[in-house]
Amino acid sequence: MTPAPIGTNDSLQTTGSVGPSPAAMTGTPTSVTPGLAPTAISWGYPHLEVFAVTNNDSNAIYRTWRNANATLDSEFLPGNMSMELVGGNVNATEAPGIAVNHRIESEKTNRTEIHINGNGTGYRIFHDSDEIWTHSDPDNWDVFANLAVDGAPAQVEYDPSVQIMRTFYLSNTDTGYAAYYFKWQGSWGDPVKIEGPALQLMTPAVVAWNRINDTRVDIFSVAKKDNHLLHASLSIQLSGWTEYEDLGGFVTTSPVAVSREPGIIDIFARGGDAGLWHLSYGNENSIWTNWTRLGNTTIQGKPDAITISSDTIDVFAWGLDGSMLHKIYNSTTKSWTPEDEFSILVEGTLSGPPRAMSDAPGSIHVFAYNNNKQLIRKTLSQSAEGSDAVVIANVPYL
Repeated sequence: MTPAPIGTNDSLQTTGSVGPSPAAMTGTPTSVTPGLAPTAISWGYPHLEVFAVTNNDSNAIYRTWRNANATLDSEFLPGNMSMELVGGNVNATEAPGIAVNHRIESEKTNRTEIHINGNGTGYRIFHDSDEIWTHSDPDNWDVFANLAVDGAPAQVEYDPSVQIMRTFYLSNTDTGYAAYYFKWQGSWGDPVKIEGPALQLMTPAVVAWNRINDTRVDIFSVAKKDNHLLHASLSIQLSGWTEYEDLGGFVTTSPVAVSREPGIIDIFARGGDAGLWHLSYGNENSIWTNWTRLGNTTIQGKPDAITISSDTIDVFAWGLDGSMLHKIYNSTTKSWTPEDEFSILVEGTLSGPPRAMSDAPGSIHVFAYNNNKQLIRKTLSQSAEGSDAVVIANVPYL
């Protein structure tokens, strides 16, 4: 059975032909340490906030930022290579990540909102353009009620003007882990379960490929039974979520999903052979491609991907030797650069996987931790590989 085109109201089902044979992607299915990684967000240049999840369980999250009035690219606060304590009682081993959202309030005020797993409970906190957090006490956060949560959260990235938020958590049920989400549209609702088979404790990837409204949301989870990638969707034509579609493969870290234009989705994940694998939807035939390994390089942890135009994808990974790896896809030429392997942006010094974000057209910032417990930034541009990596903060409790 051929999958229905993305955006239709037909439920997507298992095809049996998606992905390679299990042996091609499986390799040695050992457990993978995800590694700690920073999370960044921007309201547009010069504003830039970078959050660090640390090993301080009682106060895990720290921040350095460049505010909207900064005059220098290097003008990060609070200054002197330090970071501000935000708070949050996060067990970084069990939930090595946070979800960060940028939204524009009805008064045209920029807002940054953080969602976490605080030792089994979902919490949230935000600040507006005044940079003042809703609670001055780092131990005082608002609660997502009525759900015991597991792992790190994920969030749909809408256009900041859209007055909707969706935050996804995993929760342990009688049959195994399942995905739930909380929706905000003026106020937060109760958790909603996405029905399906038992899942691995790997944070799902969630993408809204029409970011200017709530017409379509796609979720990608990992099956407990066989480490296959599963896909379900929600659209305005449906009364609920589709059944999970089995996309095959053998996924050993949380997947990454990006949409460079409506109807096109690209998935990246680490396979059981420690390779970086790619799957896409939205080609000429509107079907899922087979899984393809990108080069022969082995990676650690979760990869990352970002799209800053309708015809490019930048992919980043943490190499087995600690290097920051980079590869670019061009949809016009249907080619990867480098063609076979990866560019090395930072050689051999990372202690965790890189994370990318953009604060202006044509600009990408890649953040990671190095072996000296420092937060580093590598800046890329469309015209060149960009600047050398620079240290912007010392990270406490890393």
